[in-house]
Amino acid sequence: MSVGSHLVEMAWHEPLLDVLHSVPGICPEDANHIARGVALFCAEAGFVVLKRADLLLLAAKGLSGLGRHTDAENILMHDQDYGPFVRCWLGGFEQIDSFASLFPFFSRGVVAPGRWSGLQNQTMWILDLNRLMVAEEELHEMLVYRSMHLLLERLVVLWDADCGRGVLGIRGHNSEVMQQLFEVPKSKDMATVVAYVEDVLERARDSRDWITRPDVMML
Repeated sequence: MSVGSHLVEMAWHEPLLDVLHSVPGICPEDANHIARGVALFCAEAGFVVLKRADLLLLAAKGLSGLGRHTDAENILMHDQDYGPFVRCWLGGFEQIDSFASLFPFFSRGVVAPGRWSGLQNQTMWILDLNRLMVAEEELHEMLVYRSMHLLLERLVVLWDADCGRGVLGIRGHNSEVMQQLFEVPKSKDMATVVAYVEDVLERARDSRDWITRPDVMML
């Protein structure tokens, strides 16, 4: 590891220790071990600024990876964003192979667990277009759809455990990105977006041997 990477790792170590020390039952040795592992993850991923909620999620993932699910749950339960969906997050940790690629989207709220009364304990995740950042030079149909396609390809692992059963909720059809793309969002434009997302999920069903694909719901 380079000197620069080591300094970045150490910069995350103390804040992570503070988070872990707030959980009863984690001894100093375990806290230090987990903090070092998560700090190394932050350094290798090149993270520069993280919210305390981000550190909570990363610390919970570190604990979950060691089989300490109760401790991971205790960390997340006290956060207003993660607490209501703690079971979704703990389940997601076990399913996501490349957590680093999705973490920035979790951090910005682009991707988050959701609930729907008719879901009957199946998995629901929400794609919030309000929070999807697209550079001005990329703001045309081809690249916006390409960005969505790449993101959806990363998300499909979240439905593997349920063989494709569940829901993908799409929020923010009136977002700035969509308004600029379509000028005035119309129902036919949103139908085009839904059809596109459904097609990506259909392809995922075939390639991942799902028995079905997630339903797509506009929120």
